[in-house]
Amino acid sequence: MEANRMTNEKFLTVRQFRAKEPDGLSEYAIRQLLKQKKLPVIYRGNRALLPYSACMEALNRLAVESQSS
Repeated sequence: MEANRMTNEKFLTVRQFRAKEPDGLSEYAIRQLLKQKKLPVIYRGNRALLPYSACMEALNRLAVESQSS
């Protein structure tokens, strides 16, 4: 089921993701979250491709966790 979800997923580069969701996260902040493995990512060569809906879910989870701390 999860593999099927990923085939229908819309993937964005870090810059495309930043442009689509200008909620205060910089490209640098997004890349740091990728490095910390807090956002899902697929690498094609040196390009990071972010599954849009999965990243939004992860960011929402991170926001809830930071508010409860």
